Amino acid sequence: PPPAACLPENPEDIQAIKLADSIALDPHKWLYAPLEAGCVLTKKREHLLGAFSYRPPYYHFHREDSPEWCNFYELGVQNSRGFRALKVWAALRQAGRQGYVASIRQDIALAKAMADHVKTVPDLELRSHRLSIVTFRFVPLGGKPELLDMINERILATMQRGGEAFVSNAVLSPLSTVHAANVGPSRQTAVQSEHAYYLRACVVNFRTQLRDVLETADLAAKLGREINAEVRAPAP
Repeated sequence: PPPAACLPENPEDIQAIKLADSIALDPHKWLYAPLEAGCVLTKKREHLLGAFSYRPPYYHFHREDSPEWCNFYELGVQNSRGFRALKVWAALRQAGRQGYVASIRQDIALAKAMADHVKTVPDLELRSHRLSIVTFRFVPLGGKPELLDMINERILATMQRGGEAFVSNAVLSPLSTVHAANVGPSRQTAVQSEHAYYLRACVVNFRTQLRDVLETADLAAKLGREINAEVRAPAP
């Protein structure tokens, strides 16, 4: 995610984004702009002109007497479009570089706190933590591996319907028992499936608080226990 390059403490692979000739990003994610806004940045404007500029005879939007004249329709795919850049510009002007550094740093810290919390919650398994993204899932002690994907899919659907929190999902290679450091108290899991269904939390809102991320993990565990009990209950 390109905006993360503004934090000097981030890994070298993130810092290397600064060396790219061009990058694409969605300002409605880690620049906190309202939906929707997409952006391509290049070091040289002529690269955009070479890719997108088109001047048929019925276009009279350019000025031959002013070579510096800029028509934004020549810098992208769309000719007619709304002024999406205004909301991005306004946010940049209001927050400034230091405002974004502080907000992105806070998001990353909250994700780290969530990942640490997941490791302490019984029946939750941490898969990964990277920047502001945490992937985890519900894995009950003694649960059947073949039911885990179904249970976690139901956790996601129930959570989204309830409206208390919103997470997405990821389908990843399963953990092995060597990842015991990421597993909650007294649990190790050997999963037989080729891929596994995980819950994916992504912190990209400057209004998110510590309470929010901790309660999201607790809610996933609570729903998981309820769904697991329902699944394991004998048929009447």
